[in-house]
Amino acid sequence: MNLLQLPEVIQDALRCPPPPLEIHAFSERRLRALLSCGDDETRSRQWEELLRKLKNGSGE
Repeated sequence: MNLLQLPEVIQDALRCPPPPLEIHAFSERRLRALLSCGDDETRSRQWEELLRKLKNGSGE
């Protein structure tokens, strides 16, 4: 998996996850789904959705 294909803002957030999340919240499966989204705009929208779900505790 090439995480360098993700937008910079997502790479930065993975280096230092936003509170209350930790890096282990981002599984390989979730990150692969982001990589397969297509363009950076879509990836960014999907990333924001993932963060919202994780912060609310729904996970998927």
